[in-house]
Amino acid sequence: MALTVVILTFTAVLAGILNGLSPISDWLFWRYARCWAWALFFVLACLASGHFVFTLLRAHRSSIPEHVLMTFGLGMLVFSTGMFVGGALHLYGPIWFVVWPVTLVCVGGPSSARYAWETLLPAWRRGWPRVTTFELLVHGFGLIGLALVYLPLLTPENTAYDARWYHLSIAEHYAAQGGVAAMPEGPYNPALPHLASFLYTWAFLVPGGELFDRVELSAHLEYVVFLFTAFSIPLVLRGIAPGSRARLAWVAMFLFPGIFLYDSSLATAADHVAAFWAIPLWLTLSRALETMRPRAFALAGAMMAGAILTKYQALMLLVFPACAVAFRMFRLLVERPRRFSPRTVLEGPAVLLVTMLVLTAPHWLANSIWYHNPVYPFLHRLFPSRPFTDEARNLFESYYAQTQMTRPTGSLLQNLGQAVRVLFTFALTPKDWGEQTTVFGFLLTAALVGAPFVPGARRLWPLLMAAHLGLFAWFMGSHQARYLQVILPWFAAAAAGFIALVWRTHVVPRIAVGLLVGLQIVWGSDVPFFDDWMMGTAPIKKAADVISSGHRKDRDWQRQAFGDMGRVGETLPAGSKVLVHDLHMHVGLRAMSVSDAKAWQGGIAYGTMRSPRALHDQLRAWGVTDVLWQTGLSQGLDSYAGEFVFHEFAERYCERKRPFGALAIAKMPPSPPPERSWLDERAVVVLGPRSGTYARGVYPIRDLGILEAGKPEARPRPQRPIDDTAALEAAVGDAAFIVYGRDEILPLPALVGATFTPVVSNDRVRMWVRRRP
Repeated sequence: MALTVVILTFTAVLAGILNGLSPISDWLFWRYARCWAWALFFVLACLASGHFVFTLLRAHRSSIPEHVLMTFGLGMLVFSTGMFVGGALHLYGPIWFVVWPVTLVCVGGPSSARYAWETLLPAWRRGWPRVTTFELLVHGFGLIGLALVYLPLLTPENTAYDARWYHLSIAEHYAAQGGVAAMPEGPYNPALPHLASFLYTWAFLVPGGELFDRVELSAHLEYVVFLFTAFSIPLVLRGIAPGSRARLAWVAMFLFPGIFLYDSSLATAADHVAAFWAIPLWLTLSRALETMRPRAFALAGAMMAGAILTKYQALMLLVFPACAVAFRMFRLLVERPRRFSPRTVLEGPAVLLVTMLVLTAPHWLANSIWYHNPVYPFLHRLFPSRPFTDEARNLFESYYAQTQMTRPTGSLLQNLGQAVRVLFTFALTPKDWGEQTTVFGFLLTAALVGAPFVPGARRLWPLLMAAHLGLFAWFMGSHQARYLQVILPWFAAAAAGFIALVWRTHVVPRIAVGLLVGLQIVWGSDVPFFDDWMMGTAPIKKAADVISSGHRKDRDWQRQAFGDMGRVGETLPAGSKVLVHDLHMHVGLRAMSVSDAKAWQGGIAYGTMRSPRALHDQLRAWGVTDVLWQTGLSQGLDSYAGEFVFHEFAERYCERKRPFGALAIAKMPPSPPPERSWLDERAVVVLGPRSGTYARGVYPIRDLGILEAGKPEARPRPQRPIDDTAALEAAVGDAAFIVYGRDEILPLPALVGATFTPVVSNDRVRMWVRRRP
């Protein structure tokens, strides 16, 4: 007792001293600890609710690891679906953050506790299998991989471009709005499947949390999903190589070092959430095809629905299952009619389709109601999509679908030939942002080449076929390397299966495969330390800066993580709704947002607005309170008329313009602007660029609505050509707007700097709008 008192007294005195040096309440440890506590609470809610659903399905008896995996997957579906329903009812808030997972725990808790008592506890008491020195080394390698994946998550700056653009900004918008509803501007990204964003929305509802806490909790949710993905791989290996040390297979995830590099790494996006569904889908489909029981197909359909609800790129997971189901049905109907009746053969796949349709309804039904298109903005020719302006249609067909989707170009035969070559060369060709060398990992290709020579590889071939059919779909769809993370668990399981089968043959092939694995490990060992092109340095270095910030008494890194956008968000009052002009990354606003980014929304076409009153009334009807833009920069996708309309409105009518670094924000006009047509404005001077649509000259605004990034259109003629400096000076004196190409040789008159405000600059043109009271 005395010893205990002495130790506790010393601890209390020491804590008091340390608190004087750095307040204990400010230690980052507590913030990360809260993230882990809430993330584990999320896991508990998923496991409890998933177990409840799994019990209702009574699909099959399974091993403990498989049972845990299936219940977590079902629980994620229940959790995200409930988030959608709660959002549709506008229940979001700190209370919902607690009530929803508590409800799931209460519903599934009793049956889960009974399962734990009757099954888990006896298994725990039986003890663990003996671990050899070799297994310790392999697990140690895996633990290093887990640490290298986790450490970058400790800084919010690790958040990926797309996560700042839509994965997290959607969550931030829903949290600020208090629910889920149609976005009036018709943005494309929020209309895509977003199971991950609903999980992040829950994180953004955390009571009393700052932006740091919300983003970090989102990152930790992604990490725990990744842990379930990695530890599910041994379940596949048990079927490929029975009797092997399957528990080592999870380490194979880190034999593909691309997982450490932006933007295939964990960065609070959706790719790794989509990857979770790969192994549960494989296991449930295998059992369904074996038994042909409708309940088994229902479980497989649920896993397929989870993949589709996460992102459309997960469709590459469904290519092999579709072929496998069709082939199995054909064989049973033709070769074995006595064992399975036609009704039995057809019933299971029908249940699978119905299950997928019902569980994905929150996505396609909401889009049908909100945007009149279940897959908005795709198939817009088939469905009467709204909103979808002529400009949006033009840019979607000629820019979004052509340049933003990295698809093969050429004839069908050429594309098929390229796809077949890619099956063998994908691991040796950089195909992602920031990649300067091959980093993905080449053991899948090694497994494909070596499998014909491995005894007992019969069960490995279906997985190799599934992985390569997914790879084929990836290349024909949109072949950015990060999308391969969706099927990476199949790659890792196939590589692990190949290594396990080789290991059972002879000592000489063991040495050979050991050299192969060693080559991969050594080649990829530096990838975790590559610079992130967004941060300008290695993510681990940034994480170290955050961790050591307490010692330096530096808290500015919290604001630096989201730069000027975060500073803007600190000034916005509750209930604000911000028009974000020509900017993708806007997480950090802590407010609702309306994005007018060209080629990524269907409802805003400034060039068609005929008066400032019309634009004002449209924005007010959408609830916009503030207008945010990046001063002096433009992506160059809008027409010249569109650029003029926005900047004339922002500069002339919006009030209290405040600069925040490269950004500017202003309040919407308190009263409507006058009802006067922009067509009555003085003319626009256009000087290049020479490769553009417009020749040198003076144009009325109504002729400037052509999209340079869109399909070729008729070239309008200038009202008055500009051939020399004198003509240019006369035209500028009457102009309301100036467009000046980067390759133009005529010098601008000196009066431009005195009477015009520079508003747009990109790699093709610079633009000015006349200063007005």
